[in-house]
Amino acid sequence: MRRRVLALGAAIAIVMVASCSDRTAGDPSVSGQEGGSTSGDSGAGSPDVPQVKEPLDAGPYLKRPCDVIANSVINSVGNMRPGEPDVNSDTAKKLTGPSCGWFPKGNERVQFSLLFETVHRDNGTGGIKGVYKGKEVGLTDYVEPVDIPGHAGYPAAFSGSKDDQDKGECSLAVGITNNFLFSVHFTNWENPNQACPSALKVAASALDTLKEGN
Repeated sequence: MRRRVLALGAAIAIVMVASCSDRTAGDPSVSGQEGGSTSGDSGAGSPDVPQVKEPLDAGPYLKRPCDVIANSVINSVGNMRPGEPDVNSDTAKKLTGPSCGWFPKGNERVQFSLLFETVHRDNGTGGIKGVYKGKEVGLTDYVEPVDIPGHAGYPAAFSGSKDDQDKGECSLAVGITNNFLFSVHFTNWENPNQACPSALKVAASALDTLKEGN
């Protein structure tokens, strides 16, 4: 139960960051500037917010989010049980979006989850811009842009609390359209400095899978 609560808490925290754009719908830094998008969707924002170059369709994986990560990558980051999807709960449908959590087979203090943030995509407030706005309005301590190895053109950022990151809890958001992102929350309390590198591996695997289907 503790593991499930941790994974759910991470997902909710990420959605709370994105939701700040709800409260700033009239702010030109988060909506509708002409010429800001290179992706063809309607999510153009501030020139300071990186834009997605080639949007990806995650539709086939919204009902089976656990399939978006290669087994070889899962095995490389921990001794995990099969992924546990959450696609039909009220939380998934109304608050977070579909997700999958992976938990250890033994007592290792390593776990991670992947969330497709559909709720804010559907109401027009999603995308990587929400992560940047979260820092601007004080919902997160920091936002650190990062490149996903082998996947230029898909803006990504670590965000959250530096204290949590130092303890081995790493949150990573990755834009796949200008209005839609997926996020990875990786916890490694045994080797805290491996949490963010592992999150990058998981995100790269998800992008590999999504590109294969587009």
